[in-house]
Amino acid sequence: MTTSPAEFVTRVAVECRNAADRLHTVQGTIGAELSSEAITERMVSELQNLDMVSQTLADLAVVFAKLASEMATGGDCQTATAIACAQQVSLRLRLAGVEHESDGGVELF
Repeated sequence: MTTSPAEFVTRVAVECRNAADRLHTVQGTIGAELSSEAITERMVSELQNLDMVSQTLADLAVVFAKLASEMATGGDCQTATAIACAQQVSLRLRLAGVEHESDGGVELF
């Protein structure tokens, strides 16, 4: 089966978006099931990690969708433009190949 690069990148974007949505649902369900007395500092940290993964998947979906759009129009595929679509600064830096120290904290935007 032959698939054009633009179609492939579009499919990857859809898969990332769907995975982010499912992860967000799981996170919400877990949070709703926990009573405030049951939430430990470790659980809060792990829920934040789930949120970071969900945000990363959502950002990757946007990046891949931008790449697919540029590929579909036959124009030059500008990775810098696609990377700029990501909301997370740390993800933009990693995708651009810029070395940086992460403090492991949650990015708010």
